[in-house]
Amino acid sequence: MGAAVLTSCGTEPSDFVREGERFLESDEMARAAGYRLVGARCEEPTSVAVGTLYRCSATDERGFGWVFELEITGGRELTVQDVIPAPPTQSNG
Repeated sequence: MGAAVLTSCGTEPSDFVREGERFLESDEMARAAGYRLVGARCEEPTSVAVGTLYRCSATDERGFGWVFELEITGGRELTVQDVIPAPPTQSNG
């Protein structure tokens, strides 16, 4: 779906959590996806090495949830490798 070149990503896994969330909610991602994402939450990657995959989730402006698999593709770059619909939440009622 897209790649992001990060301008200020650090070298700790927690830095990639924050940058992944910012990327998913960015104008660049909205243009690529055709809708704006909100409430992005990323798991902490196990490593910051190139090739490391980690998952994030977000909700689009229509209320649909999505799961994204991001790959660290460079010292300052993330790429979306996969996007799948999030499982529906069950309501009590």
